[in-house]
Order: sequence, then C-alpha cells, then structure tokens
Amino acid sequence: MSSLVGPEGGAGAGQALSEMGESLVDYVLDRRQKDRVGAVLRHSLEQMEERRATGEEIRDEIGDLGREDAASVFEAVVDAAARSFEGRKAEAIANFYAEVAFDESVSVADTLLYLRRIRGASWRELLALCFFASAERQEERELIQVQLVEGDAQIHPALADELSEMLRALGLLGVEDNEGGVNDPSDIWGGGNALTDTGKIRPTSLGGAIARLARLDEIVSSSELDLIASDLRRK
Repeated sequence: MSSLVGPEGGAGAGQALSEMGESLVDYVLDRRQKDRVGAVLRHSLEQMEERRATGEEIRDEIGDLGREDAASVFEAVVDAAARSFEGRKAEAIANFYAEVAFDESVSVADTLLYLRRIRGASWRELLALCFFASAERQEERELIQVQLVEGDAQIHPALADELSEMLRALGLLGVEDNEGGVNDPSDIWGGGNALTDTGKIRPTSLGGAIARLARLDEIVSSSELDLIASDLRRK
C-alpha cells in the first residue's frame, strides 16, 4: 500500500491500487461474513444441543432442513448473520435461533419477520430496545425526560435518528398510554431531535418479542445501557 500511494508510486499506481482494492474488498467481506455466520451457527447449535440433552425436542419446522419452512428460517438466520456488520449482534441472532427452535408459539412467518427486524437494527438500536424495556431504568428515563424538557440536556442526534427508525420504520418502540397500551409513536417527537417523553417510550409487542427471544437482558451489560442513557441526555 505504501509503495503504491507514496511518492514512489508511479503512473500506474492508481490502476494497481484499484485492482488490489477490489480483490481485498472481496476477500475481507467474504471472510468476515463467513466468520459471522459460523459464529452464529456454532453458538445456536451448542444451545440447541444442551436443551436436547435435557429432553426437549427441536420443532420440525425449524430443525428439519428438508422442509421449506425450516430451510427458509435457516437461510434468514444466515442472511442476518452475514449482514450483521457489528459482531455483538451475532450472539443475539444465535440466541434467537436457539429459542425459536423450541418455542412453538412463534410461527415461521413471525420468525422470518423478527429476523428481518433484527437484521435491520443496529447493535445500538438493540441496546436502546433493552434500555426502554428495563423496569429498573424507569426512574432514570423519567429523570432524562425532565432534563430534556427543561433544556438541561439534548439527545445525541445520531441516536435520535436511530430511535426514529425504531419507532417508525422497524416498529420496535411505541408510546405507552394511560391504560398501559403501546401506541403509534407519531406524536412523541417534539421539535428537531428532542424527545417529548422518554418516560413513556416502551417496546411494542414486536420489540418485546425480539428482546425476549434474543435474550437481550442476558447479553447486554449495565455499562452499555449507561451509554444509551448518556446519549439521551447529552449536555
């Protein structure tokens, strides 16, 4: 790289760098994707084997890859793993695959939807989902709301955009009403990127199911949730 881009590179450096770059990109992406897929499948299969050893049986619509529905789920898991550019998502995907393998209450259609949402969410969005699902963080969320309303803090613009995606595009978060239901989030945003009521943001049924099946509360650390809280109330 140094010889190509440095002063001694010469007239053919641009073309050589371009050709080498294409090969390098193909190699790196292919290798990283295979590593991620391998990590997800190893971790999920280890969990499945542990549960089978205790007498549980894997559902045919998930475990029998000769069936169309099971093959579709497997392909979706591989696709989600390959596209999960953040390594931390691998554990969430593996947990999810292992859970739905035994949970007959989750249909194949729902499983494919959940995997599309996991694939589409960033790791920070999954952290935010866990933060807003945490009952232990409720008082903190209400305090953040006070700070935002009084102008003592402002949400990090990048996180605001990700929350907006979770609320509007992914459907993972909503707003709790007085009866405890979680509703369409269209009216929770104030001007600009300010949140109008962080104390009432909750996971939707879709978001809650993903958090449960991926067992986010087991893999997300308290320090990671602290980072979400910090980005919600930047000075």
